Amino acid sequence: IIIFATFYGSTVIGYYFFAMKIVQLPIMFFGQSVRTVFLKYASDNAVEVPRLYTSFKTITFILSTIAAMLMLTLALYGADLFAFAFGENWRQAGVYSGWLMIWFGGNLIQQPARSLFIVFALQKNLLFFDLVLGFARLIGLAVCVVYYDVIAALAVYSVTSFMFYVVTIYGWHLYLKRRL
Repeated sequence: IIIFATFYGSTVIGYYFFAMKIVQLPIMFFGQSVRTVFLKYASDNAVEVPRLYTSFKTITFILSTIAAMLMLTLALYGADLFAFAFGENWRQAGVYSGWLMIWFGGNLIQQPARSLFIVFALQKNLLFFDLVLGFARLIGLAVCVVYYDVIAALAVYSVTSFMFYVVTIYGWHLYLKRRL
């Protein structure tokens, strides 16, 4: 938010913050619930890797389907939905929501994978991963604020996050598959 405020101004911050809250709140509540339930299940079944692997794939697929529908909806109709629901002045926030949904949708999809770091006591790996992700986001934002507009900055931030989330999911897929 500080970077956006410094380089793009308070109007952009208003749109960004509003879009972020509208997109983030339902995704985070749902994601936290899924994560809590999966963490309990995974902890109880950590030694039964075939069962855990099947559940991991199934839940990740279901979350991917939900997130893909939400991403597509906001990418295609976010501006119109925000203008309809909140007034024409908030149309730009709807544009932002399409990009933010990539970030938050990816976060939703990776909730089971993040739980596995705890189940298999690999929090150090998670810390390293989060540090690398933070650094990649910072570099992307630094380039965008100098050379591009706010939409490019949101796109780079969201797509970078999504790609890291996919790597996490795929990494756990490989890890569990090797332990079958």
